[in-house]
Amino acid sequence: MECKKSTLSHAKTLKNLYEHHVLHSLGIARVIQFRAGSRIMDLGTGGGFPGIPLAILFPEVHFHLVRQHRQEGAGGYGGG
Repeated sequence: MECKKSTLSHAKTLKNLYEHHVLHSLGIARVIQFRAGSRIMDLGTGGGFPGIPLAILFPEVHFHLVRQHRQEGAGGYGGG
């Protein structure tokens, strides 16, 4: 398996991150208005999307981001 090296400081990558992840995440706010004090769980959060942008937009809401943990050597990634 080949890994492509990428850096988030590259202008094209930042534009892609903004357009395809941040804006996409914030699009949820057009459909759902979260109530202050609500508790929202983002299951399977990938890189913190959409949870982190929504938590910034709705600081009065409690977002809990949960990601899947895979064992190393099982085709996944390590980390906690």
